[in-house]
Amino acid sequence: FPQSQVPYSPPTDWVATLDRALPRLDRLQPTAKSLLLEALLAAMHHDGRIAVEEAELLRAVCADLHCPLPPPLPELERPAPPPVRISGRSSCGSD
Repeated sequence: FPQSQVPYSPPTDWVATLDRALPRLDRLQPTAKSLLLEALLAAMHHDGRIAVEEAELLRAVCADLHCPLPPPLPELERPAPPPVRISGRSSCGSD
């Protein structure tokens, strides 16, 4: 729905909200997990940089979703690489 605009307001207690959402997200099929991670990476790249806090949150989400993530890079506050489309077989869980 590229033309739709859904009103959004962040939850007041985002940590508790995330804690409640992660078990449901972990039950997603591997392909859906890959799409979710693509969306998270797109949000992280919106300003062309990846902050340490963003990278650590992604690492925590990947751990909870049982999706491998490479070790941290030595310098995170740098321009982000162009978004990469994940295709083919997912490495998140098993199909």
